[in-house]
Amino acid sequence: GVRYVSWSPNGQYVAFMSKHNVVLAGKNLEYHHSFHENIRIKSGCWDENGVFIYSTLSHVKYCLLNGDSGIIHSLQSPVYIVRVHKQFLHFIDREQTVNKMRLNSNEYLFKLSLHKRQFNDVKLYITNGRLCGNAVIGYLKQKGFPEVALHFVEDQQTRFNLALEYGHIEEAMTAAQEINEPASWNRLGLEALRQGNQQIVEMVYQKTKNFDALSFLYLITGDINKLKKMLKIAEMRQDVMSRFNNALMLGAIDERVKIMAEMGQIPLAALTAKAHNLTEYVAKLEEQLEGTDVSAHIPGNARLLAPPVPLCRPKAGDPGNWPLLRSVKQIFEKTTFENVPLPPDNFMDAMEEPEQTEKDAGMWGDDDVTAAAAPVVAGADWGDMGDLDLGEDLPAVDVAPVAEHGSTLTVADSLEGKWLRSRKLPADLVAAGEFEEALGLLKRRLGLINADPLEPLFKEAYWATRSSLPGPPQAPSLKWPLLAEGNPKSRDVVPVIRFTSKAIIEKVKEGQKLTTGAKFADALGIFRSALQAIPLSAATDATDEKNLLDMIECAREYVNFTRLEVARKQLGPEAIQRNIEMAAYLTCCKVQSKTHQFLALQLAIGVSFKAQNFVTAASFARRVVQGSWGDQGAGFLGEGG
Repeated sequence: GVRYVSWSPNGQYVAFMSKHNVVLAGKNLEYHHSFHENIRIKSGCWDENGVFIYSTLSHVKYCLLNGDSGIIHSLQSPVYIVRVHKQFLHFIDREQTVNKMRLNSNEYLFKLSLHKRQFNDVKLYITNGRLCGNAVIGYLKQKGFPEVALHFVEDQQTRFNLALEYGHIEEAMTAAQEINEPASWNRLGLEALRQGNQQIVEMVYQKTKNFDALSFLYLITGDINKLKKMLKIAEMRQDVMSRFNNALMLGAIDERVKIMAEMGQIPLAALTAKAHNLTEYVAKLEEQLEGTDVSAHIPGNARLLAPPVPLCRPKAGDPGNWPLLRSVKQIFEKTTFENVPLPPDNFMDAMEEPEQTEKDAGMWGDDDVTAAAAPVVAGADWGDMGDLDLGEDLPAVDVAPVAEHGSTLTVADSLEGKWLRSRKLPADLVAAGEFEEALGLLKRRLGLINADPLEPLFKEAYWATRSSLPGPPQAPSLKWPLLAEGNPKSRDVVPVIRFTSKAIIEKVKEGQKLTTGAKFADALGIFRSALQAIPLSAATDATDEKNLLDMIECAREYVNFTRLEVARKQLGPEAIQRNIEMAAYLTCCKVQSKTHQFLALQLAIGVSFKAQNFVTAASFARRVVQGSWGDQGAGFLGEGG
């Protein structure tokens, strides 16, 4: 049970200490984090920065509200912490003596500043604090700030790897110049090419003497003058293939004729010269052909093979590099880092997080999507069947406000950050606009290979959570979040999920209605869309989860069912055997609707009977007789009788 309780100085947070556990909570007792110790916890206290400091039998430790924790220093004997203020620890020892010692708080203040994105303080702790390099590098990479880790690294290979990891080409190039190895230059060239930095790509290709890639770079950037120089360099290197490729990319026909003639390819040289009407070469080449006429081999629709013209060429003084978004590195260096004094005790309390609010949920009540009552009219290629119950639409919604901040303000978490902090399902990631992370999650969990069909579903799910209100004249629109659970002031919020179980079930019902109407191609698209939307859904309870799992089986069977019928209808009249075979496959699909099962058997009977395959038709008829099909089956058997 809980033995001690400690409130933060601002009254916003509380720590509960038991024998081996520490639980951090808000003023409304909303849970933040908990920490377990293998040895007994003796005491604890909050400092003025919102960090909880506690002692065990052998250590003084810290824990932050974001879940980070660590050891400050070890103890020779247990202490009982009374107060932590201005980096000093006030405690009572077992001799009942009140003591004070200075805490090495650089590590937890560094982590706290990084969490609050107070980069001025981060820079100061990096330059002035004695922090353990490898541990801090690992922490920064884990938290998504590998660029900050560059301040700790002196090894050039490690600096090079870190710079490439977050795409800082200039830092990587500086390290690559120190390393000066072909493998490093090649990796730098690939990253620079990915970012569209033409200058560094050109320099890397020159360093590694990758002349073919250099020529192609000049071709796609439209630098004809440098491409001509590459032709001369290839001639000096006596590289025939490189010379010919450069001539081809330049559209230099006379140069190609010369190369083929020098290599003994006289007929090809003459053919090229004659096709392009290069009269100054034709006469000399025809002499060596000894009367052979190559004109007959020139196509009648021959056209000039000219290199493509770039849509945009860099102007004079323009490097031609692609524009890039501002990186975290630039944000980090934006504020004045040089000559900034370390504030003695100017730390802010953590922001207050209000309490949570209510939930709502929705589920599909009836699992049977078909009606077994009176028969209705089916499509032209079906017969009679039961009706289907179809339903309604879904709501849309949500977006997060972006707060501007100065160097002395703490930025609150965005709504996207709040819901991703509590849950990171693909539906939540897509709603937050994190498409790449959502695809990565689907690849790891489902083995996703082709993501193209998911693109329209991603866009639909994303825009369903976006909403804005027109602002005053000459002002941007006001972005207002519309959430499924919670409100913008809540700590835990849930975005609107576009593809709920109800929406997916409605898709399946729509597909079943189209199947009943014999519109198999349209139904196939609907069922595929429903199946692809299920990974982008999120169950609110056990019933929702069961419905989604059932819809996976249902949609999969209907996809096979409609694919078979679409493929069967594309067969020609001569493919009788294949037609019977696919009709038989159709009866093996475990579709949910009894009506569709009956119609598949009825179709298979008709196809087999018309092909005079009476044995197969009889087997299908036996299944009809032995099954329970309601009024529709009775009508069919009555007609047969």
